[in-house]
Amino acid sequence: MNLKRLQKNMDEKTKKELNSLEVDLLKSYKFPSGGVSVFMFGFFNGNKILFIGQNPGRLKVDEDTKYAQFYREKDIDKMREMYERALKSPAGTIGKFLDKVSGKDWSDISFTNVIKNPMVEQFDAHAIDYEYYYRILGTQINILRPRAIVAMGTLARAAAMTLGKKYIHVEHPSYLLKNRKFDEGCDELKTKIQKVLSQQTLLAGDFHASNKR
Repeated sequence: MNLKRLQKNMDEKTKKELNSLEVDLLKSYKFPSGGVSVFMFGFFNGNKILFIGQNPGRLKVDEDTKYAQFYREKDIDKMREMYERALKSPAGTIGKFLDKVSGKDWSDISFTNVIKNPMVEQFDAHAIDYEYYYRILGTQINILRPRAIVAMGTLARAAAMTLGKKYIHVEHPSYLLKNRKFDEGCDELKTKIQKVLSQQTLLAGDFHASNKR
């Protein structure tokens, strides 16, 4: 897997700007208190839909070790490859969600998180400089220019609102799964996304899953 495959549905200017941003952040990213010191930029295959989560989950132990090695070596190709492969793990809720919503076609979608590194189980949410992470996300969005943005969970919604971006909100997939609303939430979201893409318009916050937290 290489950058050409990962970004085959992007124009060269967008590819170059995203790659440049990732390289810069590999050098300058500020890890929050309670954060695991491994940077995860996300994956960007195209600008049809950008899905935004809260923060990356921990990989498996063996994957953690390999990813940490690629991170130290600043090997962006292998970092992106492992990140996308981890999301597609059969055990991963996010991967199941993206499969369900996209029809298992990830060729023109992108995914990132507000906070770009895994967090320990217990961390002080009040000690995090969210504005810093919102700015990074805003730069990614401005470069990608997605046709639709899906904010998954409360932090992603807060980020989109703060940045003044139009978005579709859905409760986090793990919450939908826990409350047995996963299939329903995915189906409603697919309908909303298709409407947005067909009309080329998006009303901020006009979609919500049945259960809110």
